[in-house]
Amino acid sequence: MRELSLRIDSGELLDFGYPLPGELSWGYRNQWIDRAALISVVDGLNAAGVPLSEPEDGMSVLLRDDHDRIDDLAERLVPLEGEASAKIWCFYVARHLDDSVKDLSVMFELLDVAWADLGYPDELRSVLFPREFKPAHLYIDLGREALDLFLNEWKRTLSSRDPEERLR
Repeated sequence: MRELSLRIDSGELLDFGYPLPGELSWGYRNQWIDRAALISVVDGLNAAGVPLSEPEDGMSVLLRDDHDRIDDLAERLVPLEGEASAKIWCFYVARHLDDSVKDLSVMFELLDVAWADLGYPDELRSVLFPREFKPAHLYIDLGREALDLFLNEWKRTLSSRDPEERLR
């Protein structure tokens, strides 16, 4: 069970590109997005003309209250997860906290909790500990600088994704 209770809005997943099917699956399966956000993201991808996987395509034609079918199709996304599927969620969670928590010390403490919930990925280590023995929640300027670098790198990565390569 996660320590940090937050849900990422579907718009946050589409602002700088789009999640791959396995990334979307990982976020849903690990409860970073709920069913409504999952369907909203699929609808947004579809409206933008981004190629959908077969399960996503099935979701795009379902009624929003067809929960059992949506969950069945979401389960079919799990095999599309790869080793890197969780990495993007470091970005989504960090960006969500950065946008919604104004006190930087508190934001870095919450990001530290999220780091545990995400399984301590290396991607966040340099943000939470921008210098050895200098945690971001105590050295806010260093943390802010590291977080900005991290977020900007992910924004570039997402915005450079080719929609045609989404299903490869």
